[in-house]
Amino acid sequence: MTALRITLLYGSYREGRQGIKAVKHLQKALEAQGAIVTFVDAMAYDFPILKKRYIDYDDGTAPQAMEEIHNLLQHKTDAVVIVSGEYNGTMQPGLMNLMDHFYTEFFHKPVGLVTYSMGALGGARVSMHLLTTLCVFGMSPIPTIFGIGTIQNKLDEDGKSLDESLTKKSKKFVKELKWYGNAFKAAHEKESP
Repeated sequence: MTALRITLLYGSYREGRQGIKAVKHLQKALEAQGAIVTFVDAMAYDFPILKKRYIDYDDGTAPQAMEEIHNLLQHKTDAVVIVSGEYNGTMQPGLMNLMDHFYTEFFHKPVGLVTYSMGALGGARVSMHLLTTLCVFGMSPIPTIFGIGTIQNKLDEDGKSLDESLTKKSKKFVKELKWYGNAFKAAHEKESP
């Protein structure tokens, strides 16, 4: 079987964003298991507030950045990882805006959730919101949610774990995501949903 292609989505625009540490950690952990990981940073793309989704453009007229993400999600993604902090009990607005520009590109893909917070709960409230939202996008969340509480104390600036319990949780998450990703990939190769 060919390498699993995973797209990692992140949506924080805040100064001193802590979640980028989780992104780096996950990217290294997934690549160490042979996955091809593409990181999509909502802040780098900085789409305007949604006025028109990719699907609403005539062929060949969507902005280049939207075309790029459409092609990535539609043709080069076997599984998705969402990394989101908790903003007032819900997901980051930059992440939601990025995702809202697309829709069918997410259909029938497994998704792993990585949530975090500066407090002890590790983004537990945002995970419930994400589960509902991702199902609307036609995605299938894997059972394990990788929550990182007090992220500022758990990962260094390069994403290296400073806590053995976090390393164990990370390995479990990656193993489960790979299983679901490979299962969905095999199913897609047999027939289109």
